[in-house]
Amino acid sequence: MYDLAVRSLEELTEYLAVEPYHVIQGEGRYIGLPTTLIRFSICNLHCNFCDAYPLWTNKQIFSASDILKRIKHNMLFTGGEPMLTKYRQQFITVIINEFRKQKPDAIAEIETNGTKEIIDELYQAITQINISPKEKRYQTNKDIKIEYKLVEQLTAENSEKFIIKFVYDTTEANKRFILSFVDRYKLPSYRVYIMPEGATIERLQETMEKACDFALQHGFIFTPRLHILLGRRYIQNWPLIDL
Repeated sequence: MYDLAVRSLEELTEYLAVEPYHVIQGEGRYIGLPTTLIRFSICNLHCNFCDAYPLWTNKQIFSASDILKRIKHNMLFTGGEPMLTKYRQQFITVIINEFRKQKPDAIAEIETNGTKEIIDELYQAITQINISPKEKRYQTNKDIKIEYKLVEQLTAENSEKFIIKFVYDTTEANKRFILSFVDRYKLPSYRVYIMPEGATIERLQETMEKACDFALQHGFIFTPRLHILLGRRYIQNWPLIDL
């Protein structure tokens, strides 16, 4: 572990894909929440459908001080993979704790693929962990072994801080993946969120009703992609505005 306390906020740096920007959270438990999206570069997986890939391959250096100046209400850490290294997790912890000095009730979410265990400092600071499992059939590296270490860690600890958010693409393979994952980790239905696949309104119109039906059939929670439905102004991948 790194001793970040000996370094100033200006000296603490990480790679971001884009400058932090303000959005409405479009998915999951905190849907509708005004938040600042902080997107890290680099991921340990490479999904062939990843709509953020053109961004997270960028590498722009930001200090903790730079990021803190851009946060307004709440925080959403994503990527790439925001939990990629222990240093990155410590870096996020510093940002959360520093911002809460001015806004103690700020919500801090993290979007992760669930393959990296969480360090205790970050677990104590984070409000919500949104885990989005990735199917092996979508990986460009077909030999990759995906281990959901974070899911194993949190279920073993009976944590109440996480949800599992599945992208639902309506295929039979996708349905089998979701149901087998839920069964493997003995997930209660209130922890399972079903989100329709689609990066455009047109595609969501094709998948949303089927996603609703699947959620109803199995007692899972349906979550739309609100930022897509609201239009390009709120799409998480495109920092077009300053709200």
